Amino acid sequence: MYFTNNFSRLLTKRVGYARFRYNLTRSPTNTIDALYFHTRTSIKADKESHRDHGNTNKTDLASKRNPFGPTPHYSGRLPSVTNGRNCARGDIGLLYLEKMFDYTPKMWIKLTKMAKDRDTFMTLLTNFQRHLRGLKGKEVLELLERIRYYEIRENNEDIDVYHVIMCELAYRLTRENLRHFSILEISRLCKIFGKIKFNKEPNKNESLIPVCAENYRKTKIYELCENCKLRYGDLATQNGNDLMTILIVSFGKSILAQLKSIRKLHENLIIPYLSLVGSRNCTGCSHIVRELCIRCHKCFMSTYSLINIAILLHTIKRTRARANFIFRNIAKRLVKDNGIEDLCSKEFVTKAQSVALSQLIISCISSEYRPSEDNRRIDALLYRILVYVEKTFSNLLKYDTDDKYSYFITQLNLLNKACIVERHRLHSKIMANQQLSDFINSIPNSTRFDEAYDFKTSTTHLQVRNTLDMFNYETEVETKVYPYIVDILVKSKNLIIEVDGPYHYTTYINKSVGKILNRESSDDLFQHTLNSRLKQRLLQKSGYKFVNIPYYKWPNTTSAQVYFIASLGL
Repeated sequence: MYFTNNFSRLLTKRVGYARFRYNLTRSPTNTIDALYFHTRTSIKADKESHRDHGNTNKTDLASKRNPFGPTPHYSGRLPSVTNGRNCARGDIGLLYLEKMFDYTPKMWIKLTKMAKDRDTFMTLLTNFQRHLRGLKGKEVLELLERIRYYEIRENNEDIDVYHVIMCELAYRLTRENLRHFSILEISRLCKIFGKIKFNKEPNKNESLIPVCAENYRKTKIYELCENCKLRYGDLATQNGNDLMTILIVSFGKSILAQLKSIRKLHENLIIPYLSLVGSRNCTGCSHIVRELCIRCHKCFMSTYSLINIAILLHTIKRTRARANFIFRNIAKRLVKDNGIEDLCSKEFVTKAQSVALSQLIISCISSEYRPSEDNRRIDALLYRILVYVEKTFSNLLKYDTDDKYSYFITQLNLLNKACIVERHRLHSKIMANQQLSDFINSIPNSTRFDEAYDFKTSTTHLQVRNTLDMFNYETEVETKVYPYIVDILVKSKNLIIEVDGPYHYTTYINKSVGKILNRESSDDLFQHTLNSRLKQRLLQKSGYKFVNIPYYKWPNTTSAQVYFIASLGL
């Protein structure tokens, strides 16, 4: 009786006595319906209250709006509330925690859609693992989009939400149905996963994903029940990068399987997937990239989107896909008549133009130069790109005080260096054009390249430097050698030492991932990424000796480190 009277006073002030009385007369347990009606109308009531007092705050009202559309109508019975004071403003989080184990996945996902702020959504993620199996693919996708919108990585129990959901998605794609998601849904997933990064775990066999519903307490000791062990198997012991590799390969297979039934193809169907693959440097799916290039060859040859062409060529080079045929044909199209100029004119956003041209430049200079018809065509393309950049971006790059085009300037510096050390024909052509020569030579001075940078030197870098000091070498850490910043420079030996961390290598398929994907693989396939290979080649041709120290070969003890440096024969 106390709860009913107290709740009546609260809702009469906000919603209206008549509506509340109507809800109470429907059923003795329908006070929860009045609570949800109050939740759906709280924004409107707040707006009217502010208007009455003459202090409407538009910023506060905008922050309360649901970014995912109107709050859905809930038809069903939820556990009743025993404390009306805590739920006076429709606190869905407290309502969920009170009867957390009584909710079904259908009820829980509707609660997540009703959450209007980050704190409430975080509360609803408590013990979210118990609901994942009962969600449909579309519901999991919408859940991920909300997690990304609220910028959540871990819930209140310090559990990596993305890690758990990726394990569930990998199970559905590899062991249930490869077509669990449509191509459009895969594109939305690729946009989400493209922003996620995981740290490499050295002990892969000791890692365990807390995908089981038993891990709802705040502890770092994760457990799996027998059902979860049978369901997920080896998937529950993969780190984040390996799970991402499994998902990338599975997404590619699913896209290829669904493209067969599509009559009219468009390159936008696969662009999000290609962006994800290129950003991860995933060489394990190079065969998928090649097959996609074959299927969508006509689409890319007739597209008017420069950014789509740039993403395709960049991904081909990053994944080492055997798709030089499409690279050659697109280069012919861009060089013919005013191909590159026409495509640039159709990109109305200047920032998008700079990103697309940057990817085109790095794709063209990534391969080592050899005299051939294809390289002469690439030189012609690079020259026309420089002419267009000089006409369009000269003033923008000169007065770029906020580093808006810093990435673009970096790629132009790399192009200038490549012209000097290996593309001599293109360099001579540029020097013959006085206006273009002045522009390309002024690029290093138009950015804050010479200013001090605040770099976070890793522990391995410091250990290598201290070991070199024992040999009486004068070293400089994180110093500038145009157009790069190198890890360690030994001036007396004209030597550059690069300490290669995990992100200096491509994402390959190791034995544990190969077992899940039914593919033969090895744990020794460490290959440098596109940027690392280009950096080593350009600096070696500039006259420097180059030594790579992989992170997985660097010893832990001081005596072993001294022996390792001595064995390099510097």
